[in-house]
Amino acid sequence: IVTVDAAAPIISTNSILYTVNPTSILHLSGVISSTITCLGKWNISDNTVNLQHVSLTPINIYVPARAQLYPVNLVLSENSLVPQTSYRFTLYCGTSAASIDVNVNGPPQYGIFIVNPLIGIELNTLFNLRANNWYDFDIPLTYQFEYLSSTGLRMVIQSRSERTYGDSLLPKGNVLFSNNITCVLYVYDALSASSKSIANVTVNSASVQNIVELTNSIESKLNSAKGDIDG
Repeated sequence: IVTVDAAAPIISTNSILYTVNPTSILHLSGVISSTITCLGKWNISDNTVNLQHVSLTPINIYVPARAQLYPVNLVLSENSLVPQTSYRFTLYCGTSAASIDVNVNGPPQYGIFIVNPLIGIELNTLFNLRANNWYDFDIPLTYQFEYLSSTGLRMVIQSRSERTYGDSLLPKGNVLFSNNITCVLYVYDALSASSKSIANVTVNSASVQNIVELTNSIESKLNSAKGDIDG
């Protein structure tokens, strides 16, 4: 026989399982109904997390007698929890308790970013950017390819999609950095947690011969397209 205190508070929470990105604010909520005065208190299973320091709301809440569905919220600041870790948050009041399990998402990992070739000519060499072997539980993964301009602006080569590769011509690199250009890969999981990887390539100036060849190629393509239209 189990005896239950009739005066014990009744606690319920908004969820028993919650997944959050570490860079997002975590918002947990519970309600307490009690015939007697009690002190609501949030607790976390991991004693390396100082709940008092990372919480944006009080972790101890006075609950008055005869309270009905009294709201008790817990809000944690972003980056308070370790990625790819599970925690149990428990709301206590008197002899009663209710728990919420929180899984902290982590970014995709283990993959590599490859750009080929490593050296080329401005607006002539076609560079292939490829994301290989990235892994995450929360699929599908999506990929965005970019490069940084000489002034540091992010220039998108291929917008976020499930495609794992992209091709692009690149402008001349910054002469102050040996004509290097930084290519950037962003990998996102289904919850938008992301990883960033970079690869540097050298993009040299086109010679006069290169420019002439490129101009002739463009003119040839334009004439061919014009012929197709006229035909």
